[in-house]
Amino acid sequence: EMTLQELEATRQNPTKPFVESVARGRANTAQMKDRPFERDQMRIVVQNLEPDMLQKLIVAPLFTFKSLHDLGV
Repeated sequence: EMTLQELEATRQNPTKPFVESVARGRANTAQMKDRPFERDQMRIVVQNLEPDMLQKLIVAPLFTFKSLHDLGV
């Protein structure tokens, strides 16, 4: 079971592809007993991305994991 604190502490591995990091974030949130709303999950996952990737996402409206995944494909 994943806690909110563990999710917030999970960082993107710079050697892994962007899409893999998104999938990992999604899998981690699925393990949570008391999941936040998807928009809040997205905020946490995006915050944990590498700074260069995060900078590219600043202008993108991301509210679902699908929108984040589609952006990285």
